[in-house]
Amino acid sequence: MPEPGAATTPPRVFVSFARDSAEHETAVRDFATFLRTDAGIDARIEDWYQTRRRDRVAWATEEIDEADFIIVIASPTYKRLLDTVSSAKPGQLTHVEAAMIRNILARNPEEELMRVLPVVLPGGNPDDVPEVLRPYATKSYVIPELSPGGLRELLHVITSSPAHPPPLAGPYFPPLPPEQSIVVATSVPPAAPDGVLTPGAEVKIGGSIYLVHRGLESEPVADHAAVRSQGRALRLGEPHQHVWLRQVALRHDTPAAKDEIVALRQERSLLLKLGRRDRGLPDLVELAEDNRVLTLVTAWPVDGGRGDPSGTLADFLPRPGEAVDSWHALAQLRGLGGLARTLSLLHATRHIHRRLTPTGVLQLDDRTLALRDLGDGGRGERPGEVPPDYRAPEQELRSRGRTGPWTDVFRLAAIAYHMVTGHPPVAGTPLPVHVLAPKAPARAAAAIDAALVPDVARRPGMDELATALRS
Repeated sequence: MPEPGAATTPPRVFVSFARDSAEHETAVRDFATFLRTDAGIDARIEDWYQTRRRDRVAWATEEIDEADFIIVIASPTYKRLLDTVSSAKPGQLTHVEAAMIRNILARNPEEELMRVLPVVLPGGNPDDVPEVLRPYATKSYVIPELSPGGLRELLHVITSSPAHPPPLAGPYFPPLPPEQSIVVATSVPPAAPDGVLTPGAEVKIGGSIYLVHRGLESEPVADHAAVRSQGRALRLGEPHQHVWLRQVALRHDTPAAKDEIVALRQERSLLLKLGRRDRGLPDLVELAEDNRVLTLVTAWPVDGGRGDPSGTLADFLPRPGEAVDSWHALAQLRGLGGLARTLSLLHATRHIHRRLTPTGVLQLDDRTLALRDLGDGGRGERPGEVPPDYRAPEQELRSRGRTGPWTDVFRLAAIAYHMVTGHPPVAGTPLPVHVLAPKAPARAAAAIDAALVPDVARRPGMDELATALRS
């Protein structure tokens, strides 16, 4: 396997507590155990590190310094130790830990208040949270029960995964000065010159005329020597046909512009090589060249019963705040499992999609999912080349990892995560699927979690993910 990206570790958490009673100690161990086994958090308590004689104060100092978060378990004894200068019972480290926590809070109160998290265990009293840890602008974490739901709020903080992630900002178009604002009304869309795609216009491509839909996406290449566009269109005349167009319009003959032409030709070659061995593959119509404009045309499938164009998977994703339909999500997981098989066919040609998103997946009338196009399969790899949606860690601009089949595994799993939890996974370490979607099939949930780890060597293969999703 090519050089994988560097592995990352889960959040490290030090649990500090007072030994008020045997029952309290047991509750703390159960809580820390739940963090490790059910939430995948690297939780640490002193009880687990008493295998040899050592300097316990030095050990506690190192744990507090190295922890991403320090959890303080609320209890009457701990409140007294942290809010006063009382000593703990002989042999306990709690008074030392409390002194260290007071010290780091005094050293950098604004930053450390975000790192020190007061927690009230089931059956505990919120009034036992030390006063120094509950300024009016902060909060404590009351755990009603040891379950994914009971710890949800705390886990969102530890994993830096917001419960309601903000929507992506759209493009910003500053208003023009009033004297430059001109409105032109026309009843007939203007014709586009030389076959260049224009929203709402009738464009001649090859030997056919296409009505281009208004949702056209266009962007210049790196050196602005060419424009790359894609969008839906309807072929006019008989027979009518809904199509997907991908086009490169050259302005200047530069290496970057020529690379785009090569990429589009390569995608056509891949489609010819793959043929229609799988319903999930795009159906090639033609590759048309008009002067300095190259356009790849593939069929956009329609509903066999109504004749309407098929929707994309984005049309069926839960909207922000909308409850996930478990039955519908299960059916979509099976569809994604089938799409994984389709991606394996592409990988067999030594090409990677690298740009898989819900808008790039079509849902056919029998719930089969199909690729809208081959993404960046014909284009060479460039760090930071794709938008942030569903982007794998190795696709980041400053990543040292390389893309490969494991990249498509990540992106497909990110879509599946969105389908069953209601929102896409956040960067870093997303909450496990079963925390946000307890009803998700266990095997599929485990495969999705494994596919979203930053270390590409630990991700399952595409066929393994396909089997888990279809099961």
